[in-house]
Amino acid sequence: MNHRLLIDSKTSEIEAIEICDVYGRSIVKMESHSKNVELDVSNLNSGVYWIHMNISGDNSTQRFVKK
Repeated sequence: MNHRLLIDSKTSEIEAIEICDVYGRSIVKMESHSKNVELDVSNLNSGVYWIHMNISGDNSTQRFVKK
C-alpha cells in the first residue's frame, strides 16, 4: 500500500500546501520551494481530502481519496 502523495507542478514552484478534510479542518500545512513535493499520508484515515496549493502565486484545489 502506498502512503505517499506526489504533487508535481512540472513548470512552476509549489509555495504552500494545505490538506483539509471534507469538513474544512486543516490536517497538514506546509511550505515548499520546489516543483515536486512528496507527502507522507500514512497518518491520514481513509476518506476524501482537499489539497489547497499555492503554485507561483496562483491558488489551486484538488480532491484526493485516501484508501
